[in-house]
Amino acid sequence: MKEYKIVCFYDFDGTLIPDTMFHPILAEYGIDAEDFFNDCDKFKQRVLGDNLQIDDEHAYMNVFMKYINEKKLPPFTNDDLRELGKRIQFFPGVIDYFKRSKERINQEFNHEGIKLEHHIVSTGNRQIILGSEIAPYVDQVIASEYIEGSYLGLPQETLASITSAIGPNLKPLHFFSVNKGADVDQNINIQGRMSKGNRKVPFKRMVYVADGFTDVPPFAVMYDRNGLCVGVYNPLTIGSLERGKKLVTEGRVHKLVGADYTEGSELSLILENKFRRIALDTILENSQLDLPF
Repeated sequence: MKEYKIVCFYDFDGTLIPDTMFHPILAEYGIDAEDFFNDCDKFKQRVLGDNLQIDDEHAYMNVFMKYINEKKLPPFTNDDLRELGKRIQFFPGVIDYFKRSKERINQEFNHEGIKLEHHIVSTGNRQIILGSEIAPYVDQVIASEYIEGSYLGLPQETLASITSAIGPNLKPLHFFSVNKGADVDQNINIQGRMSKGNRKVPFKRMVYVADGFTDVPPFAVMYDRNGLCVGVYNPLTIGSLERGKKLVTEGRVHKLVGADYTEGSELSLILENKFRRIALDTILENSQLDLPF
């Protein structure tokens, strides 16, 4: 039976959790998150001021390593980061929504080959996400990552180098990877030309959920290709609603909703009804009925 995937992509910080994933980690070691991110900004400006190139993601990842070297933070391993992920606190209903939505769509439409997947695309740390409560319900996690020194032949068994830094401009690459099927078949060249008929997941079977202007590039790619763009805001954060409204007025998102994923909430209804609508449209499009009129 041919498989028809529906894929919902999510940003992480500010979308599935109220703050950044580093807030609770930094707080545990007595570091003010505002001071940390101010240091990131200063580091970035210093690098740029010397006519070198750096983006926000490499800036925060390098400052994180700097804090480790200065012993403000302990010498973490990736195992440690996964342990830290267990402390992540999600917005209301997130875990149940991830589990519930997949079960409902996959049970109702499995006989038609239709399957719902949840993918996280984040500038944050992949291992922290993989260690969090949500990991069992996520099909793929695309995020920034470190490796330990042993991979480089170094004596240190702790984090030593950056392997990937995922920024807003790189998130759409995962959309296209899923679109072409390169996310599950490494033999497929994502840069190669592929006809629309051969693409595994058309954008009309995709949804992107995120919270801010750092997500404008992925919003633009999804919006322009007929995927659904949903903006979320935190009702408890000053300015979050106003920033979200700007996304609507500028035509970045189709809908702006509070970040409440509990069953029956506006956000869960919008997303789950959209998944079901996509499933029904897919069945209709692939119907082989030969009508006599």
